[in-house]
Amino acid sequence: MSSNSKTKQSNGVIGFGLTGGLSTGTIIIATIVTVAIIASIVIARRISNTNSDQSNIIHTFIDDTDPIDIIQPEPEPEPEPIACSEITWNSVPGPSKAWQSSLFIEELDLVVYGSNDLTNSIAITDPNLTVFLTPNTPGSAVVLAYSPTLGNGSGRIIAAGTGATSMYSDDEGVTWITGQGFPTVSNTIWSSAAWSDDLGLFVMGANTGILAYGNGAIWNSVPNISGNQSITSIIWTPLGGGKFVGTQFDQGLPNGTGHIISSTNGMNWTRHSLTGVPQTNWFDITYSPELGMIMMVGAFGPSIATTTSDPTLDDWTYSTGSGQTGQTVVWSSGCGEFVSSTFSRYATSPDGVNWTNKELHGISNQITMTYISDNDTIISAGFGGVIGKGTYI
Repeated sequence: MSSNSKTKQSNGVIGFGLTGGLSTGTIIIATIVTVAIIASIVIARRISNTNSDQSNIIHTFIDDTDPIDIIQPEPEPEPEPIACSEITWNSVPGPSKAWQSSLFIEELDLVVYGSNDLTNSIAITDPNLTVFLTPNTPGSAVVLAYSPTLGNGSGRIIAAGTGATSMYSDDEGVTWITGQGFPTVSNTIWSSAAWSDDLGLFVMGANTGILAYGNGAIWNSVPNISGNQSITSIIWTPLGGGKFVGTQFDQGLPNGTGHIISSTNGMNWTRHSLTGVPQTNWFDITYSPELGMIMMVGAFGPSIATTTSDPTLDDWTYSTGSGQTGQTVVWSSGCGEFVSSTFSRYATSPDGVNWTNKELHGISNQITMTYISDNDTIISAGFGGVIGKGTYI
């Protein structure tokens, strides 16, 4: 041991030499204390020498020159990401309706299904799909959307479908009230809806190309800017500074130019032509926050188009799948992949380019799909009251 590890001697304080005038007992006690201090320093240094990672060691001192290394506990490891290799599908008993929409509301821990029936068109259940509530409703629910800020503390759910009737609920779907000021257009089926936290309003689109915006209780109409083409799906995306983006059912073979519609305020809308994206029946659109990517899916291939820039800048990448029509698409954030389905099949992709086709294993006629973040499951529904539940394994 170096000389710096000795205790100092001054004014009769015990050192390695003995100071005169002290009793034998005092000297013995002092010697024992000194030896104990030296031993503790040696042990601490030996421990520090066996630890190759010095980042978790704190230095303290006996005097001005003698450090003691105290080892801190290792930090807790980061949780491992979910390993998603396959989805196991099972059918779930539920109300017998021709389901056309589904929505998971994370804030309320609820799943909502909607149908085009004119009464009793809603079913509400928990994320495990164990108990279904079927409230009285004044209209159909082909589309559903949710606002966490409107209502009386539990947010507001809106729904619409056939005709000029919209409805909303401020008590978690138990009671439904008819909205006011909804556009009246013959042969209209409301087919898409979205909410924007940034703007604090809902928008809806219809199969006749008309749009509406409002808070769900009161609505305003928008002039038809979509060339009378059906508006099939609308989302709010932060890309391009934040805007609504909608897909269209172009009702034609894939030999023309595809289109989207967009709005930065929900009131004024613009229709955009997409170079390199063909005219086709675009069914659904979704956004991946993790990838910063918008994806829309459609018929004939299926057709797939993606962008990571402002969707109105005509910077889309178009590709086709391997024979399945993309009826609906969702982003599974827990597993980091897109999931697209049509009737009895589905496909997954981690990047929107490379796809793996799979079967729904006996579940058929599925036209709507929702990702449940609570338990990392995918739920689907469709005609004949069939509800599917996909669990990652």
